[in-house]
Amino acid sequence: MMTLTHVFFSPGGETACVARHVQHQTGGVLIDLTPVHARQNFDLEKQHEHIALYVPVYAGHVPKPLMPLLQKLRTHRLSIFVTYGGVTAGITVREVASAIHHTCLCSYAIIPVKHTYGGFQNTTDLRQLDPLIRAMTANHPNPVTPPNTRWPLWLDWTESLRTRFNYRLKHHPERCTQCKRCKQACPVQAIKENYRLDPSCLRCGRCVRVCQTSGFTATRSWFLKRYLAKSRKPILRLCFHPQDSHA
Repeated sequence: MMTLTHVFFSPGGETACVARHVQHQTGGVLIDLTPVHARQNFDLEKQHEHIALYVPVYAGHVPKPLMPLLQKLRTHRLSIFVTYGGVTAGITVREVASAIHHTCLCSYAIIPVKHTYGGFQNTTDLRQLDPLIRAMTANHPNPVTPPNTRWPLWLDWTESLRTRFNYRLKHHPERCTQCKRCKQACPVQAIKENYRLDPSCLRCGRCVRVCQTSGFTATRSWFLKRYLAKSRKPILRLCFHPQDSHA
């Protein structure tokens, strides 16, 4: 069996849960690329045998800080696990498959998880991934094709404006104790001097979650609340060759 390298990026924690579940079932090395220093120190020269990559969807895409790193990864086999908050997975699977140099895309999963901003708050029963996990560890897996999902260009053009308007982060100096937990937790080092937010901010809300004095708060727009409140049935999608799950 090839050595599995499990690589995840998880500002919200849900993607990390998926990665740990799969790694527990298959063994292999588990690497957290959420901290900036982890991405800076990651060995990009290594030729991997099998990478299982776990990424959350941000505005229909791979999180921007990951793309330069993904484009330098090399692996024989590739498995992709995409988590999304019940709205849309966008074109994330296709982006990952196009970015990473690989010989065989063994499998991919699109997994609904709790949405960072609210709305869909159920977490997928990860035991449903078991057939895919068996398939990705087959001796000679059959390749699969990433989904050819269409994505409106206007959503990309307005993404930054929409995100800043719909999910507003605010620093409160009167509550801040200067503990720097938020700066240490930020996955893109977007919190600058005087706790000003850099445009690179992902709006992942991690600064809000780690602050014990509400020094950072988040406000959702009326439009976002309405959008997330819409009734929808998020779908778990697994793609692999059935014969591989019995190998």
